[in-house]
Amino acid sequence: MEITPHVRKFVVLFALIAVVVGGWTVAWFWMRGTILAEMDTALAAMAAEGTEVSCPDRSATGWPFRMEIACAAPIASTRDGRVIRAKAVAATWHIVDPKMVLAFAEGPVVVEGGGGASLVATFETLRASLRLEDLETGRVSLEVATPKISVNSDAADSASLAELSAERLEAHVRPTPGQTDSLDLAATILAFGGLAGENDILPGSANAGIAATLSRVSLLGTPEGGRAWAAAGGTLTISEATLAVGDTRISAKGAGTVGPDGAATATLDAIATNIAWLTAAAQEGKPLPPALAALGSAFLLLGRPMEGEGDPKALTIAVDEGAVSANGLAIVTLPSVFDAAP
Repeated sequence: MEITPHVRKFVVLFALIAVVVGGWTVAWFWMRGTILAEMDTALAAMAAEGTEVSCPDRSATGWPFRMEIACAAPIASTRDGRVIRAKAVAATWHIVDPKMVLAFAEGPVVVEGGGGASLVATFETLRASLRLEDLETGRVSLEVATPKISVNSDAADSASLAELSAERLEAHVRPTPGQTDSLDLAATILAFGGLAGENDILPGSANAGIAATLSRVSLLGTPEGGRAWAAAGGTLTISEATLAVGDTRISAKGAGTVGPDGAATATLDAIATNIAWLTAAAQEGKPLPPALAALGSAFLLLGRPMEGEGDPKALTIAVDEGAVSANGLAIVTLPSVFDAAP
């Protein structure tokens, strides 16, 4: 029987599809094996540095258009005796967006300290993403819905030492455009509050955010860490930080660094609006969280009145080699940030 041109075209097309599918299948399983081998190498390197990570139930699935590496019940043990556990973690790459890697975690996440205390984090969802640009990290993002953190003592019948909760938490990190060895950081947290013992840390739920730039970031990953960063003149520049509680809003911006001896040097310009109730409560000695009471007292006693809605007051906080002052009035001297370093 003679093969017609129409049938011949169909056979050729089918053969091409078979070659493509077969080639992609080989490539997918090669990538799977390579990724798992790289994971084993990375885990071995971490173990050599004192952090043991185990994944009792690891899987690599998703053929043909997705690659998902999942680990059930992962456990990490650090050199200083901390143990970190999670219900599950997973990372996913999809062919339709090859420059994006997504990671997910299932809670609770438990951190057990060497002294018996523990930290327990729960959440509705936790998602992280890694965006690649020219085969390098372009942006890292973290989104957490309804996070809650509890700090517990080693006593089985004791209440939590502290609890923090929020409606949503977002954090983003990216290389600073036009600069090398520098990162832009941004984070927001909505409707957060909590307890320190039996006392509220805030009189109501609050929203907060920060946008900052950190320089000399590569040095922070070295064995010397912060000391190397300080010696090289690393800086943290805060372009905006905000805290809103009810009608009260506090915003600040500034920059700081740490000297080779660990003494901090920084300047922070803060403005508060609609803070009358807070300063009045602090003045009258009403129960307030210590941090807010101190902040209200500082704006009450040292704040410079400004024009504008909400009776704004300005406060400049300066740190000169560890010596802290507010609007020129000396307050306290901070210890070296390296005092606790080994």
